[in-house]
Amino acid sequence: MDSTQPNRDALFPSIEGGDLIRNALATLRRRWLTPVAFTLLAVALSFVYVGNATPMYTANGSLLIDPRFGQMPDAGGAMTPALLSSDALTVDSEIRVLTSRDVTTRTMKRLKLTADVPDSPSVPRRIAEQLRLRPVTPEAPGLSPDMRRDRRVEAQRRAFMRGLDVERSGDSFVIDVSYTTPRADLAPVVVNTLMEEYLAASGSKQTRMMERRRAWLSDRIDEVGQALTRAETAVATYRQTHRLLAPEGQLLPSEMALNAANGQLVRLRSAALAKQVQLAQLSERIAAGDIDAVRIPPEERTQTLDQFEATYAVVLREEKELRMIRGDSAPMITPVRQRKVMMEDLIIGEYHQILDNLTAQAEALERETDATERMITGLTQAYARDIAKSVDLRGLEREATVKRELYERLLEEYDSAAQLVSFDSSSARVIAQAVTPDTTSSPRARRVVLLAVIGALILSLGWIALMEVLDNRLRRDADVTDGLGLPLLGVIPTFRSDRRAARARGSRPMPLPAAPAKLSRATRRYQFATRWPTSLTSETMRRLHSQLAADRGARDQGLIFGVTSAVRDEGKTTTAMNLGCALSAAGEEVAVVDLDLVARTLSTQIRSLLRQTNHLDDVIRSPETAPEGLVPSPEFSGTTIIGTPRGTTVRRYTPRDFDDLEAGLTALRRRYSYVIVDLPPVLGVADTIALSRLCDGTCLVAAWGKTPREQVAAALAQLDRDRCLGLLFTRAKLSAYRSYNAYTLPRDGYAYAC
Repeated sequence: MDSTQPNRDALFPSIEGGDLIRNALATLRRRWLTPVAFTLLAVALSFVYVGNATPMYTANGSLLIDPRFGQMPDAGGAMTPALLSSDALTVDSEIRVLTSRDVTTRTMKRLKLTADVPDSPSVPRRIAEQLRLRPVTPEAPGLSPDMRRDRRVEAQRRAFMRGLDVERSGDSFVIDVSYTTPRADLAPVVVNTLMEEYLAASGSKQTRMMERRRAWLSDRIDEVGQALTRAETAVATYRQTHRLLAPEGQLLPSEMALNAANGQLVRLRSAALAKQVQLAQLSERIAAGDIDAVRIPPEERTQTLDQFEATYAVVLREEKELRMIRGDSAPMITPVRQRKVMMEDLIIGEYHQILDNLTAQAEALERETDATERMITGLTQAYARDIAKSVDLRGLEREATVKRELYERLLEEYDSAAQLVSFDSSSARVIAQAVTPDTTSSPRARRVVLLAVIGALILSLGWIALMEVLDNRLRRDADVTDGLGLPLLGVIPTFRSDRRAARARGSRPMPLPAAPAKLSRATRRYQFATRWPTSLTSETMRRLHSQLAADRGARDQGLIFGVTSAVRDEGKTTTAMNLGCALSAAGEEVAVVDLDLVARTLSTQIRSLLRQTNHLDDVIRSPETAPEGLVPSPEFSGTTIIGTPRGTTVRRYTPRDFDDLEAGLTALRRRYSYVIVDLPPVLGVADTIALSRLCDGTCLVAAWGKTPREQVAAALAQLDRDRCLGLLFTRAKLSAYRSYNAYTLPRDGYAYAC
């Protein structure tokens, strides 16, 4: 893996859900007063609002915008696809019409509301009016009286519209109309009047539209009628001029003549072909001389031929009888045979005459066929000319037909429009009339209070989250160990909470070494760790004693330990004195030196108990002999306190005196096991850094939940970190400290676990 790749866990730290929930619950537990205060304030404001708000009444009505109504009478009740596909647009458009300036103004005039529109301002608006925060619309110059009146009416209409609410009911075709006003009797009247005016406006609009449609249709009918007359006249003139008088759908005369000629030609050719076949057969049979084989059609036979054939049949019968009776050689047969031959000649002659007649008929058919063909050629040319003329005629007829259909359709539309003038073509109808409301619509006390509580809770949670995010004060142990990189030496709670916890465990305070009358309240706090040995403060001092003892074990002389803070009022003096008293109570020889050269808090608070022999100047001027004359204070467990006693001159030490100070502290080191130095705060005092270098080790004190981490970090930047043993939390309320550090202090014990 590339070492230059950024640590993903550092960029995107994982978040434990359980820790997040526990931290959120802990935050709510320690800041529970915030939502309670917000909620109480919101409830109080809601009661004030409910008590001062004007009761409002709301009346409701409903309109149905049904596209099936208002259709044409002949539409059969079927909705057009456009209405089915644009229902939302239809309803939205009708809502705009319902709230239009025309409909609302007519409603106001009908109810005579233009002079005084009921307008009940809300509490914020009334407050704004009292404070004159509402903008006043200046009167525009140069307006005519009518324009000023219209302007006032429009202002009143806007006031009227504030109480009006028109909206679509879900995805249906229903429009809900409601009006809110302080007058319960006026609300339903306004709603019903508004719906009536809307229906009247919709009906008049449809009527005006139908009237305009009728006028347009009338003009269009006249125009189309004239065009139709011209088209039909052109058709008739063209027919007469070109003699195309055949009715529509029938054949033209030229076409009929051509069809007849073609039929005649077919018949003639068939007849001619039949004649030729008949002539050929008859010629062959006549040429063969076989009378029995010749067959003459009945229509071609002649009476002479019938007589010849009848006579020939008699002769044949006689010949046959004679041959049967007399035989073939009988003399009587000869005359009969002669008559037979003569009759055959006569019949064949008659056949030739019939053949000549048939030949003449065939020639006549040929001539007639030729004439028919020539006639067909002429008729074909005439028919082609008529066809071309018919094409033009059909174009004129189509134009006339289109104009006729348009004319008839316009007449039908005109008749429908005339009927729709008296037909209710509005697509809207009232399905629910408004009635007088029996309850107020606002203010609704329960809803207002509930919303106020919910809003207060949400706002308080947001405020808590904001405060948590913006909180930059030291509260958690991790703020010290991880944020500042210092060990956390312990926690010194507020003495009240520590005392309460010790008493809850059955502990009792140790008696004071001196009479309580000689000790002020502040000086009694210096011995809290010794008076309450089971307290958390005492445990913290014992733990600090263990660390100092380990540090002193590596030395052949006493340990100089400084106690300082980032700024003043952090509890460093009280901490130094409690540490000194605790060490003295443990049998150590301890001296507490007040080196806070500016405030001198310790010397001031115990000035009445501070011995004259324990003057800091004496120790500095005579470091070799002065420590021998120092007197311990029995009021503070035998701790030797060195400072500025009452009645002595307060001296301000300069850097030139630091060498003498170092010599004095060195002399004290030889005399005492522990020298506790009360140093001035780091920030704002220039001498603190130099004074801290006179100590073997230092301890930084920070007021829990008060000191910003930036101040402590700035102080650490000036101190020598190698000499800094760690940081002590002071003035921590135990319950609040546990809410931020749930796993640091045991719930029932006093031992501090770091």
